Amino acid sequence: MSENGTVGSLWDTVDDPDESGDAASGITGTDTGDSSPVAPRRVWTVGEIVGLSKEILEEAFNTVLVRGEISNLHQHRSGHWYFKLKDEDAVLDVAMFRGANREVVFAVDDGLEVIAGGRLTIYPPRGNFQMVIEFLEPVGWGALQLAFEQLKARLHEEGLFEDSRKRPIPLLPRCVGVVTSDSGAAWRDLCRVWHRREVPISVILAPAKVQGEGAADEIATAVDKLNRHGEAEVMIVGRGGGSREDLWAFNEEVVARAIASSRIPVISAVGHEIDITIADLVADRRAATPTAAAEVVAASRQELLQRLEHAYQRAHAAIARRLGDSRARLNDPRLQRRLRQPAGLLNVYRQRLDDVWYEISTPFQRSIELRRNRVRSAGQRLALSDPRRHLAERRSALVAAMQSARASLGRTQQHAEGRFGEVAARIEALSPLGVLARGYSICERSSDGLILRRSADVGGGDQVRIRLHQGQLVCQVDEVIES
Repeated sequence: MSENGTVGSLWDTVDDPDESGDAASGITGTDTGDSSPVAPRRVWTVGEIVGLSKEILEEAFNTVLVRGEISNLHQHRSGHWYFKLKDEDAVLDVAMFRGANREVVFAVDDGLEVIAGGRLTIYPPRGNFQMVIEFLEPVGWGALQLAFEQLKARLHEEGLFEDSRKRPIPLLPRCVGVVTSDSGAAWRDLCRVWHRREVPISVILAPAKVQGEGAADEIATAVDKLNRHGEAEVMIVGRGGGSREDLWAFNEEVVARAIASSRIPVISAVGHEIDITIADLVADRRAATPTAAAEVVAASRQELLQRLEHAYQRAHAAIARRLGDSRARLNDPRLQRRLRQPAGLLNVYRQRLDDVWYEISTPFQRSIELRRNRVRSAGQRLALSDPRRHLAERRSALVAAMQSARASLGRTQQHAEGRFGEVAARIEALSPLGVLARGYSICERSSDGLILRRSADVGGGDQVRIRLHQGQLVCQVDEVIES
């Protein structure tokens, strides 16, 4: 590039270090008959041409704003985003690295039309023309407004805004938990209201940042700590007024989830009357300001005292009316005449008592007679199914079965003893000892215990053992006689 900013041709002549134009330099000359020198060629590497193009492009388009529709969004596990910006005429590759996309507060998805700010460049390893984005904003929406609407729609679908899941604020809470900045105006306003009202409650402050980076996480952590602490009966989460950016921590999903999962009823008190946050929609009750939230807690006691006063006044008036009515009835001339003849008045009440007794006793007597008949029938059925009779029958059957079993067992034993005697006699007849008793003997060779069946199994001088019916003999063979 020249000093005045113009871009020179890639084929501009350059001084050749080797005027002879050797083959190694890639520059050759041809004699055309013209006295002017031949312009040498320069051969560029791929890396050089892509690098030079990248430098020219980045210098010419250092910061640009591009409007288009997101498509093919890929959120890499590294945290970087890769997608395309397109319109009806063209498509542009886009990269938005993790450090930049952390600042995007709304949900990014295919089909969203945005304005992207960044620089145009070339990715050398692939030679791709692309745009590296530094910031992103939706078209037609503010980024914060779009993020607010997206989270609001998602939580509404989950039912977190339903009135049915919201709990009443407890009456006369003895302990109140507060999640706010310990140095903010909201904390001072709460304490001032309770001090002025002389509300006898204890307060637990869980301090947290209420704006800036990390505020949402601190608020959610403070809500969880108060739940784990377990002493607070109601919780106030909030801060004083400010810009939408200042209040944004109360529009974060992590705060909404913490409030929704809180076991303690939550009063949201964020900003001013006109400020509506996600925390307000999820909380069990919304107060326009922290001062209003303090009034809600204090008002429960004041309201109870007022209700007691009204109840006392109503009871006093009702008693006075009853007394007045009773006095008027006592002063009635007809009642006065009756009171002069009390016996006649008592006779009327005696007759009324008899009538009432007859009306009550007649169905009662019938009910008793019906139940007595039922009991009598049940007794007869029980007599027929007396367990003692069934037990005697079962005992007789058991005795008969035992006698039959003993008789059968005796017959079986006698039969078995007879069989046993027969088998023992057979075994005795076949026993070798029985044979020996009749005068026979068993002859064995002493050296190895061989039973001798032939005279050839021994020789002269061998020792043999002869087993008799009673005892044994050890003999020496003098002579072997072959049969």
